[in-house]
Amino acid sequence: MPGNRRRPRRKVLKGLDKSVVGTLKKLGLSEVAKRVRISAAWGQAVGPELAARTEPQSLSRGVLVVRATSAAWQNELTFLKHDILSRLNQVLGREGAVRELRVVGGSLRTRPKPEERPVWLDQAPTADDRAVAADASLPLKDRDMKAAFERIVLLDRRARRARNRS
Repeated sequence: MPGNRRRPRRKVLKGLDKSVVGTLKKLGLSEVAKRVRISAAWGQAVGPELAARTEPQSLSRGVLVVRATSAAWQNELTFLKHDILSRLNQVLGREGAVRELRVVGGSLRTRPKPEERPVWLDQAPTADDRAVAADASLPLKDRDMKAAFERIVLLDRRARRARNRS
């Protein structure tokens, strides 16, 4: 029955991916989403020990720049480069998403302790924030993805408001 064919799941997901990317670009969040995705994939690909001593800095045109805490860890990453690239692309689900790994030295960004959290994180989102987040997530059908995306939008709106006040 030619008229009763179901669309392959892959095409549906590609369409969803495009709509999410488009929405993120409209909101100015595409770079934020890319960084979050790479950071999460990095931890899964290299494991907790290496992830604690390294940090992805940027991804541009398939080149991932990673900061390592010492020369020894820079060396370790260089030796494991091909294995890391393979695992990272596997976690990201796209072969060739990361084609090259560049390792730089330096200290990692310090993550704030709970008592040092920015005040705006504890402020409740406004009704306007919630409306913008709900509108932005309309194209998303997956409930979990929709909720996660709305959380990102709400955090971004509160952070921008705090930056504009200072």
